[in-house]
Amino acid sequence: MSDMHQHSIEFVRETMLPQAPPPAREKGIVKWMRENLFANVPNSMLTILSIIVIYYIAVASFPWLFNGIWNAESIRDCRETLDGTTGGCFAVLTERWNQLLFGFKYPREEYWRPLTAFILLFAAAAPVMFFKYIPSKFLLFTALYPFVAYWLIWGGSVLVPVVALLGVVAGYLVWSGPGLSRGPLQWAFSGRLQPLHWCGGSEGF
Repeated sequence: MSDMHQHSIEFVRETMLPQAPPPAREKGIVKWMRENLFANVPNSMLTILSIIVIYYIAVASFPWLFNGIWNAESIRDCRETLDGTTGGCFAVLTERWNQLLFGFKYPREEYWRPLTAFILLFAAAAPVMFFKYIPSKFLLFTALYPFVAYWLIWGGSVLVPVVALLGVVAGYLVWSGPGLSRGPLQWAFSGRLQPLHWCGGSEGF
């Protein structure tokens, strides 16, 4: 038995073979497409349908975009320039960009107000979106941002958002008051009636 075993094992490798690269279907974009786009029959059908829809949208949109007219005095001038070819009249974007962004009646000299509110929106959202990297104390600005943005966009007395903020704080204090049971009546008073009462009592501002 031992002689048969010795003759059956003629070579024993002492070193490991070098690692071979994975098959083409198990790496790179091919693997990603196989796992995410063609994982099964329904997934494959949806992928093919999406490709067809994207193709038809692209074929219809590219001429309209690349033949677009950006400088024209009127819609008639734009159509005469196109002369029957497919293209968009984008001159309205260059002529009325301020109306598209700020509306028809917002004062031109006050454009800085919504622009500032828009920029501060990113600063307010950052502590929530990147809480792992931004200290939690910056969440205070996130909580104050709605009141600051209201005053920036609508203007008026700064006391309006301040009183609204105090109403929210008063409602929170009533809700979290010690020794009080949080029943439906307290919820209604603290969450709805107390802020309204606070703001309504401050209309004189």
